[in-house]
Amino acid sequence: MLGIFSAAGIGYFLNLFKIKYINISVFILLILLLFASGPFLTPLHTKYEIDSVCENIASLRNQKYPDYPVMTDLYQSSVAFDMPYCDYSFFHKMNKKTLKSLDKAFIIWEASLDGTPFTESDLMLRDLEADTTLKMIDSIKVYRDHSDDFPVNKFYNFTSERSRKIIEYLTSEQNAFENTQIKIFLKSRGND
Repeated sequence: MLGIFSAAGIGYFLNLFKIKYINISVFILLILLLFASGPFLTPLHTKYEIDSVCENIASLRNQKYPDYPVMTDLYQSSVAFDMPYCDYSFFHKMNKKTLKSLDKAFIIWEASLDGTPFTESDLMLRDLEADTTLKMIDSIKVYRDHSDDFPVNKFYNFTSERSRKIIEYLTSEQNAFENTQIKIFLKSRGND
């Protein structure tokens, strides 16, 4: 029903009613419905887990390996390091040529970017694991369901089956799941 309103425009339907009070009543009812349901159907603005993980990785690198340049295609890491991603003295793209040219590197590999056409990387996890000059120092796996971020879901267990279906319908397209898999490798001359 709302799709028809948005496609044709509310004004088109309100012009069908010649009585001014009905037009105003329908308009006020729609505005109240939108304002009343908005805060309950909009997910809270929480920090994603990958951002928190990247902050922990940045802290690890800054404490233990401060002079190591970072090799990654993970853009969230630039926010965590508070460095522009285009600063090639600090960040390096994930590719075989760069890996060979660096004497030491702090490498952050993320599963969703392995072999993706959205990066220019030719460096896969199998290449990193096969390289004898690299040492894996950490492996992080995080799964998070953000459906609990919707305020309306707090009432989910206390409502009828019909109300649950309405809640699921209203929030189904907005769910976000995070399945983060990150491995951190270290390249150094002596491989500390």
